Amino acid sequence: MRHLLLLLLPALFCSACATDGDSDGSIDISSDTGADSAADESLPCTATSCLGGLRCDESGFCARPVADELFAEGSADPRSGVGMANTFAPNLGSSEPDIAPLDCNGSGETCAEGFDCQTGGACTAACTACGGDCRYEASSFAISNHIAADLLYAGLPTGGNHHPCWAAWGENTKPPGDERWVHNMEHGGVVFLYRCPDGCEAEVEQLRSYGATLPEGTWLLAPEPNLSSRFAVVAWGFKLQTDCFDIDATSAFYDLHEGNGPEATSMAPPAQCL
Repeated sequence: MRHLLLLLLPALFCSACATDGDSDGSIDISSDTGADSAADESLPCTATSCLGGLRCDESGFCARPVADELFAEGSADPRSGVGMANTFAPNLGSSEPDIAPLDCNGSGETCAEGFDCQTGGACTAACTACGGDCRYEASSFAISNHIAADLLYAGLPTGGNHHPCWAAWGENTKPPGDERWVHNMEHGGVVFLYRCPDGCEAEVEQLRSYGATLPEGTWLLAPEPNLSSRFAVVAWGFKLQTDCFDIDATSAFYDLHEGNGPEATSMAPPAQCL
């Protein structure tokens, strides 16, 4: 299936219609997320490696006591079985707990295959969804910790720090908060977002119907008040933003990027998160 998608993607995302002059239209986008910041949650922390008020707890992970308010003592982390009362992802070694993506011009980061580093530091690929009225980006992050707080992101996030609670899978009729659906992406999910001040119920119904054909625990549909475009499809390390609804591009994005998060679980969030 992926090999077929790789043949079809140039027609959906990449063609000679690119306007920036940074692509020859012949990119072959693989399943590589380009995000070398994927967290290995089996790595222990040290007494001095935790950032932002986190502490290295007895289980060897960076944690903060506020998590006790979210998870009952002894409840299990669905990824590791470790009690979640004080358990957070490990610090990945950045000196600043910044949630902005790495600048490919200044960080030494290499863009994912098929993406080019732009002057502003973003990795982009040519895109023909909605007749070219779109933006297709790849990004990576220096850190990816669980932070029990409302977080501010530099633009539409594709990773980085996020809330220990993830959002309910499937349709969310109210915004769950970007710090929560970023956690869904960490689990390998794809997030369908919309912001239509003048209404877009017909398009949302198409997304709803499309989502009903997908495996449970792999997608999330929600309004997003901070979205700069009308529609967006986001996965860990990648995002496609458009001002029209393109079901073919949406489907191709899902097929290519679903399951590419640093973790793999389709479990529903704990009851304490809902």
